[in-house]
Amino acid sequence: MCIKDWSVGLDPIETLRSIGCRIIARPIEEDERAFEMCEVPLGPAAEVLRLRPDLVVISHGDNREGLPWMEFCARHQLRYVSVAHRASEWDWPPPFLVLRLRSAYLAARAAHFVSDHNRQLTEKMICAHLRNSAIVRNPFNVSYASPLPWPGHHGMLRMACVARLDLESKAHDVLFAVLSAPKWRHRTLHLDVVGREGPHSQVIRDLSRFLDLQHVTFQDSVKQISSVWAQCHALVLPSRKEGLPVAIVEAMLSGRPCLVTEVGGSSEVVEHGRSGWVAESPTFKALDRALDLAWESRDEWAAMGSFAARAIRSLVPADPAGQYADVLTKILNERDHD
Repeated sequence: MCIKDWSVGLDPIETLRSIGCRIIARPIEEDERAFEMCEVPLGPAAEVLRLRPDLVVISHGDNREGLPWMEFCARHQLRYVSVAHRASEWDWPPPFLVLRLRSAYLAARAAHFVSDHNRQLTEKMICAHLRNSAIVRNPFNVSYASPLPWPGHHGMLRMACVARLDLESKAHDVLFAVLSAPKWRHRTLHLDVVGREGPHSQVIRDLSRFLDLQHVTFQDSVKQISSVWAQCHALVLPSRKEGLPVAIVEAMLSGRPCLVTEVGGSSEVVEHGRSGWVAESPTFKALDRALDLAWESRDEWAAMGSFAARAIRSLVPADPAGQYADVLTKILNERDHD
């Protein structure tokens, strides 16, 4: 497994290492140069050629980040699968990349996406139908067996924004702007900002202080995300760019309604007025309107959370990783027919 070096030490990676998986770490800056130079890092590339795996699975942060590795595999006759975790209307590829992306996707044994929005948008971006495409689900870190009990509120409702601290994608700034309006300052609503350190971690904290948001607190990444949902009543995610956030899946599995934007695959799982609320766009007016609707229906949040828990279990399997392993095994077995 070839991973970015920030992943080294994470529990899933170390579990794989403990059962004999070879872990190759590559510096993040090498990945950035690889995309700019259209080349892959020399060390990991040499190791892949030495191993010549039966199948290479290329996991992209967005739908074009893995292009150098896709082209590398195609050039060396290595079978590969692409897994894109995000696509955004704000990130159209420049014209010189379109033909290369099209060729790379069409040469893949399969092109996997985490939402139908991402799949359709990628097809538009490369001007080609991906008949080898499919939707896959990411693993989650909460119980699938049953939702969590509904938390008490003692006069204060709590929403959690669970996301990396990245303004470009997660739009904390829009949420903070809404919460700084006079009506929200006087409502008994508390926001927990929960997320791993990101490119705008300090700016987001500074913005909260600048706007004097008294009902906003920050939590670094937590060991068990269920501890957040044991205390919070709903998720709010004002995203500008998305695939299908694991945060939404985990909140719904925990029995919490979700307020999301009409971005990526979020509205493919959140039904407006039943399992949550969908803002038309990541803008002040749209988010303020959706938050108003949520506030007006606050007595229904527990019932909406129960509906969310049932709805997400009809869309996401209990073992996404195992199901995806079966998909990859099927692709591997197709080798016999090549």
